[in-house]
Amino acid sequence: MTSPPADYWTPFWVAYKKHRRGEDGSNRASTGGPTEDTFETHPEKNMQRFTSAVATVVACLLPTLAISVLTTARGMTETLLYIGGFTVMFAIGLMILAKHTSTV
Repeated sequence: MTSPPADYWTPFWVAYKKHRRGEDGSNRASTGGPTEDTFETHPEKNMQRFTSAVATVVACLLPTLAISVLTTARGMTETLLYIGGFTVMFAIGLMILAKHTSTV
C-alpha cells in the first residue's frame, strides 16, 4: 500500500517529466488523477532517495532556524518557549518521518 502523497505526487511528476520532454500527456496524470490507460512502475530506490534528501534538508535547516530565532529572544521565558517549540517541531518531524520504523 502506498501513501497518499505518493499517490498524488507520482502522477504529477510523471506528467511533468513528459511535458518537459515534449511528449503527449493525454492520460489523466496531468490532471492529478490516477492513470488507468497506462501501467507505469517507479523504482522504490528513487522514492527513498527523494524522501531521504527532503529529510536531510529539513534536518539541516531546523537547527539553523532555531539558532536564528533564539538570537532574537529577549528574556529567559521567551528563550524557554522557543526551545520548547523547536523541541516539539523536532519530535513531530521524527514521528512523521519515522512512522514505519521500529522504536527499539
